[in-house]
Amino acid sequence: MLLQRAYDDNAVRTRELLVEGDAIARALAEAGITYVPLKGWHTILDGWWNDPATRVLRDLDVLVPEADAPRALDVLTQAGFAPIDEPLDDYADHQLPAIASPRHPLSVEIHTALAVSRWREVLPAADVLAAARGGRMSTTHAVIHSIVHAELHDEAHLLRHLPLRALHELAVVAQSAAASAIDWDEVRSRFGRAGRRASAALDAHLGSARSLFGAQVPARSAPSSSARVRAHLALCQLELVSPRAARAYRATVFVPRAWGEARLHRLYGDGNVWRLRARHVRRRLRFGRPAGGS
Repeated sequence: MLLQRAYDDNAVRTRELLVEGDAIARALAEAGITYVPLKGWHTILDGWWNDPATRVLRDLDVLVPEADAPRALDVLTQAGFAPIDEPLDDYADHQLPAIASPRHPLSVEIHTALAVSRWREVLPAADVLAAARGGRMSTTHAVIHSIVHAELHDEAHLLRHLPLRALHELAVVAQSAAASAIDWDEVRSRFGRAGRRASAALDAHLGSARSLFGAQVPARSAPSSSARVRAHLALCQLELVSPRAARAYRATVFVPRAWGEARLHRLYGDGNVWRLRARHVRRRLRFGRPAGGS
């Protein structure tokens, strides 16, 4: 009964989101702004799911050219969408602040890129917009975006998390009619040109999707990565059963970034980096967490 109620509630919310999506698409099209639906919105419009109500949508994400982003925000504001008082942090340099629907309890995020600047090279927005047809991104780009967002943008690979929704979604599209449209050579190439860490994240994602959901996806990019993929999955599963280990690991992997020169200058201003690090340590010992981030 609990699962049935959750399904029924999500079916209503999905219908509301799709109605809002139609309104957004009309407003942007009438203004002459090129747009591409992203993430869950795209997967439903592209028919990945036999039943759209089985895909949970938290909000609607739409990609527009960076030069058109301010005008897109104005167009949707005129259509009744209102700013949400939740400012973005410095990490979120790929989108505008979310706006809220005047009719339903949902938000819309206008994106100018597919991921934060650190991983933007994997899938540049210009490539997605150029390859889009009929206002839809290509299936290959949608698969790349799902993996980039889960493993690199949200840092599941670094943190040894299992992004279950993205893994399941890959298994779904891999057995759908859209599977034949996935260019796996392009997928490999785009992750490969972003470096070894990106390629390792792709291998881990494909391996986890095969292991957990039986996804019909290609094998790893190189035989030598097999052991790394198995080790990654084992660590992810360990963190699921040991929250204490997960917290310790997360604190450890973030140390280099927390002590990075750019971050310390952002938190404390100009100055000698070692003095800033000493100041950071004193502040952590005194308050536990500095203003502006962990």
